[in-house]
Amino acid sequence: MSELQEQLVAQQQASMERIPKDTFAFMVDETKKLKASGIEGRAVQDGEPAPDFTLPNHLGKDRNLRLMLKDGPVVVSFYRGGW
Repeated sequence: MSELQEQLVAQQQASMERIPKDTFAFMVDETKKLKASGIEGRAVQDGEPAPDFTLPNHLGKDRNLRLMLKDGPVVVSFYRGGW
């Protein structure tokens, strides 16, 4: 098992201890459904360019990927909020 795999297993075990059992079971079930839907195969793969998009930033101002790339590399981070 790689170091990353070990870290992921440890993270999952820690999550199982702090998340209520019914909530964790729901999360596992929904993840299985997502994988069964084939969504992973439709996602942008490593090395592929991301499709152009426009989204609001944390200040509500629209930001366009294509335009930002004109200034150099871009890091995109999606924050889902607190649990």
